Amino acid sequence: MPTCELVSSFIARQGILLAAGCAFLIFTWARKQLGYENRDLRTFAADCSKQAGQQALGGVLMVLLGMHLAKGGGDALAWYGAQYPFEIVLTTVFTGMLRKATESGARRLLRRRPDWRWLVPFTLFGQYGPSAGDFSCRWYWLQMLQAVVLIGAVARLAALGLVVLSLNVLPAVASPVALIAEAWYHSALSCNQRTALILYVIPLVLDAIQFAIIDALQRLRAPPSAATTPLTSDTSDGEAATLQRDSDRYLLREGRSTASTPEETTI
Repeated sequence: MPTCELVSSFIARQGILLAAGCAFLIFTWARKQLGYENRDLRTFAADCSKQAGQQALGGVLMVLLGMHLAKGGGDALAWYGAQYPFEIVLTTVFTGMLRKATESGARRLLRRRPDWRWLVPFTLFGQYGPSAGDFSCRWYWLQMLQAVVLIGAVARLAALGLVVLSLNVLPAVASPVALIAEAWYHSALSCNQRTALILYVIPLVLDAIQFAIIDALQRLRAPPSAATTPLTSDTSDGEAATLQRDSDRYLLREGRSTASTPEETTI
């Protein structure tokens, strides 16, 4: 069977991500016209840029893993196509879990160390300033770090780790990843046809769907007091504690309380 090129085709594939992003913009515009979307353009662009960083990192990791797996047989393109459906599902699940974990973890640290004000942006993922509607470059870049490193990188490494684990634990005849890779590699399709399907047609649909789902998972879901109470370097420890209690009450109502004592969770 011919060995198909992946790296150069993957670079060209970034245009598909752009197309998926445009499809998502149209979807969001329609939601705004129907009254379901209330973010301003700046906030929406900031949210999308964080997800773009996550997507780019995930694609690079899949290319590297595909090239590694191809050393044992098949080609990198076939292995990329085999990873993709599992990676996109697992990554979406892990992203939702890690968004909650990083926010609640930052809140716990802030409770213990109220002077660590740099943690505040991590507790309000999707808000880019001390008050709702504000935009601070510092808040944006701290949340970009949270999105790409603490959420995106961990989610994708966990997803691909499970893919590799399945290949090592399951026999080839029972491994869905190995079976899909073999099916792609031994298909009667030419390299151009395989490239079009694996890197363009399938991702155009699934990336657009993932954009919408992850955007819903990562957009601001802050307690009203936390979203409207300015936090500055002059905020007292008592004010910070009050804000944290309000945040914990919100989380408790949502079934996601991170409070550690009865006094902190009493409403």
